[in-house]
Amino acid sequence: GMEQTEEEIVWEKLPSAPHIAKCLRFREHRRWSQRETLSLMEHSLIRMPNVLKERIFVPQLSRFDKIFASCWLDDDQLILGTKDNKLIYWDTQSNRTMQIDLPRKPEAEVVADNCGIHFTATNHIYNGGSLLATGSSNPSDIAIFGLHNMSPHCLLVGHQDWVFSADFITPHVLASGGRDGHVKLWKIPEESEVLHIRKPSLSRKEHNWKVRDVKVNAFTNEMVSVACDSVINYWNTYNMDVIWAIKLPDLREFMCSALAPDRHLIAVGCQSSVVMIDDRTGDVIDNITFDDPDWTVRSLAINHNLLSVGGGNGSLSFVDLRRKEFIQLENSKKRHLQLTKDKNKSYLDYNSMFYTHFQNTEIHNAVYTHTFSPSKTKIFVGGGPLML
Repeated sequence: GMEQTEEEIVWEKLPSAPHIAKCLRFREHRRWSQRETLSLMEHSLIRMPNVLKERIFVPQLSRFDKIFASCWLDDDQLILGTKDNKLIYWDTQSNRTMQIDLPRKPEAEVVADNCGIHFTATNHIYNGGSLLATGSSNPSDIAIFGLHNMSPHCLLVGHQDWVFSADFITPHVLASGGRDGHVKLWKIPEESEVLHIRKPSLSRKEHNWKVRDVKVNAFTNEMVSVACDSVINYWNTYNMDVIWAIKLPDLREFMCSALAPDRHLIAVGCQSSVVMIDDRTGDVIDNITFDDPDWTVRSLAINHNLLSVGGGNGSLSFVDLRRKEFIQLENSKKRHLQLTKDKNKSYLDYNSMFYTHFQNTEIHNAVYTHTFSPSKTKIFVGGGPLML
């Protein structure tokens, strides 16, 4: 057979050593290779749920309604979208928050039936990306901001109902999905001092009900859309043809999705499970279910081989994608982190409405959004009670 390299021989001589110790011994013999760096990173990720420490921010955010959307600008700064249609800039180091004014069309009336801001997305993944896409004053519109000064740059107008999700295909092309069942593409102009109003460059209606999420695979120029008609479509973003579509009628309340391009994996969250789909074929390869009937999947995120699941019962669970199984928390019989329910520390406003209608009801803060920081060392978790 083939002769083993020196590093492979050293690695195999340490079969029983703890993983990190094994890597440190290996480092003594040669510089880190990509294999060992990836191996140590994967091991560290699987350990992450056991070392996370909860840090609660109430004074900074208590004047806003529940949080629907979030994204990191860097390892300290966040952008948040709320149910009461507020866009919030938050510096977690200084604890400074700032509300960002949302643009509206000239002479536009204030929208009475406002669903809040359900998405925030940046084009950071692309070199030189400096744009933020989010909901606007009218929840059927999309606001584009320049990140250097958070000034409104462009207003995208064309959806006939609330926009639930958007993601960047290129630094200046955005995809969106909304309650009108449409998936739309938008070309964003170069920056200027004038607020541009743009119509969609392309619109497709391949869903029969509201589109809850769109996610772009920037490595393959493909995209997934998830809708409440139990249909998942996978698109070619060059010509917006549907590559494959699957319908899963036995599953309800499709809410969110996450992509793992290196694993050719799409994770879709629905009422009581996470469905794993091969993005090359559209085949369902696994269905991770939850025992708790009150769980309901509300948010998903993938960090290499770690899938995190935010639930309607105020919990955050972690799945090892290599083994397709939950990560059991050490020193606990549980397999999820339960977010605080202490009324002195939580976000819930215990006002007259609560004491009149919900005083004897156990209320969980659903995890509507959670996202890893760029360094992958922090997770922001936001949400609020499902019934309020």
